[in-house]
Amino acid sequence: MGFEESLGDPSDPTTPELELRALATSDDVGIRAEVAANPSTPLAVLESLVRAENDFVDDCISTSTWVRCIHGAVASNPSCSEDLLFELAGNSDESVRCGVAVNPNAPEKLLMQLLDDENEYVPCALISSNPNLSTNLMVFIASRPDRWLLKEEGGTVKSILALRQDCPVFLLELLGRNHDGDLSDWIRMNVAKNFNTPTELLDELSKDVDPEVQRAALYQPQEKARSKRISDAGNPSTPPDVLTELAEDPDGDVRMAVARNSSTPPELLTQLALDEDWSVRRHVAANPSTPPDVLTELAEDPDGAVRAAVAGNSSTPPEVLTQLAEDPDEDVREAVAKNSSTPPDALTQLAEDPAQWVKIGVARNSSTPPEVSAKLRDIL
Repeated sequence: MGFEESLGDPSDPTTPELELRALATSDDVGIRAEVAANPSTPLAVLESLVRAENDFVDDCISTSTWVRCIHGAVASNPSCSEDLLFELAGNSDESVRCGVAVNPNAPEKLLMQLLDDENEYVPCALISSNPNLSTNLMVFIASRPDRWLLKEEGGTVKSILALRQDCPVFLLELLGRNHDGDLSDWIRMNVAKNFNTPTELLDELSKDVDPEVQRAALYQPQEKARSKRISDAGNPSTPPDVLTELAEDPDGDVRMAVARNSSTPPELLTQLALDEDWSVRRHVAANPSTPPDVLTELAEDPDGAVRAAVAGNSSTPPEVLTQLAEDPDEDVREAVAKNSSTPPDALTQLAEDPAQWVKIGVARNSSTPPEVSAKLRDIL
């Protein structure tokens, strides 16, 4: 086993600090990117990743792509300091600035600066996805003239704000009663979609002059109930009898949530393995709680995504993984190659696979025999 293979998972927050420091110097840019995104990575390591020379980048991938990847991961990392966030906010790549915009530690002064970013995706990411957007900043956003951000998707500054579930009720009421300007219909429609909009305002919006706003207001209670069923279906604390009922839900997204729930009883997973929706079967196939005999059956599923989920499941029997190592679907073989439960013989076989990403999976697998890993070192 090589030095890096003896270290912890670069994406695991429980990996010891010393090991993360060592992994940050890896020749493998993919590993360095995972360290950059790990919330447990020390600030000093994040700073070194931003400023490091890019001497180790694969010849087959452009340097700029990996620089963006690593810088973007650091930018969105909650361990990133304010000073480093200000530095990254000046990056020429919008994906890096988007990372800063969604960082929960980004100071309000910096967020106000990014609201006027020349690239529309940056303020869009900030308004829609920053988890710590303060009430003061929301009021500031609501007080400014509205403008398009994502015109093709009907996204304006204020309409995106109106979708935030933490948007204060007083702002929802202000935005929901706004009829000024050509963009106000989009704002009121999204207020109608917000689950926290008061019933009285929702009733008003159901009689709005715009039919799309009316439709959104009338549909919202149904969508809110659907969202709750999905939430309950995926909650490990949901009682088994409720999960049994939700497993019969006509909505595929609800059944999917039951299928991926770690607390779903084996008999329900067995039932859902026969679901007509391949996405439901895929989540059953990926669930570590799924019984081995069910995984064995799903390994024969006609859908490649289902078989790939079986191939990546740590609970899949070794003989099934050996079988899937010969699957005609490259994604299935790659999942087998990455699975630490895959038998050494199957990994040795996959080391000769014609697909590059399959071989890379074998090279990074801690269960790969040392002599096989040594032969694949050059592809990392």
